[in-house]
Amino acid sequence: MLKERSLTTITLAVLTVVFLSAAVIFLIRAIRQDRPVPLDVPPLAVGETPQALRLTVRESGVASVTAAQLRAARLPVESFSTTALRLTRDGRPVPFVVIGEGREATLYFYGQAITDTLAAPAVYWLAPGPGVAMSERAATPAEPGVDTGGRQAHWEDQRIFLGQAQ
Repeated sequence: MLKERSLTTITLAVLTVVFLSAAVIFLIRAIRQDRPVPLDVPPLAVGETPQALRLTVRESGVASVTAAQLRAARLPVESFSTTALRLTRDGRPVPFVVIGEGREATLYFYGQAITDTLAAPAVYWLAPGPGVAMSERAATPAEPGVDTGGRQAHWEDQRIFLGQAQ
């Protein structure tokens, strides 16, 4: 019986070492996969003009880029419009709209974030070239008299604390 117990204890010890070794190997592989992969893209030299701007989106919603931001990034564009700017994601065109003119112009687009928690943020590229204009349509209610959901709220700032009030 003592030999059986010793054999069981040794077997359990060996299995524990094997399982712990496997866990360490999986942990090392996971850590290596989380490290950023170096890119073969050299950085721009001082004064060099970029060919495109990388826009990252971390949350889904309307994103914007102003004409001033494009000028600061030195992206060479003829005009701030859908005929002179191209927006893409994964090589596919993304529709956008430009509101305003000249220095006050702003480019708006719907940026869709990547929802996988292990993935990097969504990347959009803005480059010179003809883009796709976002389609527009009337936003008036289809039926007259339909409530559009307007509400009024009243907020007060209470500055007196009554600690013994019940």
